[in-house]
Amino acid sequence: MLFRSAKDLAWKPGTPLTPEQAIALTVAAKRVTTDFTASGDVGRALSQAVPFFNASIQGARAFARTWRERPLQAVLYGLSMFTLPALYTWWSNKDEEWYNALPSRERYLFWNVPDGRGRVIQIPRSLEWQNLFAVIPEALLDSAYRQDPQAIKDAFGHLFASQNPVDYPVLARVLK
Repeated sequence: MLFRSAKDLAWKPGTPLTPEQAIALTVAAKRVTTDFTASGDVGRALSQAVPFFNASIQGARAFARTWRERPLQAVLYGLSMFTLPALYTWWSNKDEEWYNALPSRERYLFWNVPDGRGRVIQIPRSLEWQNLFAVIPEALLDSAYRQDPQAIKDAFGHLFASQNPVDYPVLARVLK
């Protein structure tokens, strides 16, 4: 992405950058993943009391930007990188005792992969992409397979809990 942006700015390697090019490339570099330095005055203040507040806002913002700028690529990326592996993993594990014993929160927050020696490796899932492209399809299939609508309710509860940027401040949560 960085080189594509430099090329788009008509910068030639070995030549000095103009101030505008330097700023544009800096912004592009920050947007390669989530730009944690972006925040307003309110966001900066809330980040002091609410853990990960700014990260949840900036992650959703980057997700929306990708959809706005490259919708077809976003759909193809989501389906190939998240939906297909999620459905394969679900299909492989749906009848396993350990998988059915997992709380829905752990099913949706992690890729749960058995290591062949009786242990399960939990690989964290990203929120925005995998909530849309892995959690929802997995919950729909699981609900249909088990003929239990609770899986869908659990999935949407997970979506709300994981995407909600406003949570109790840590001290208030501890007191609660």
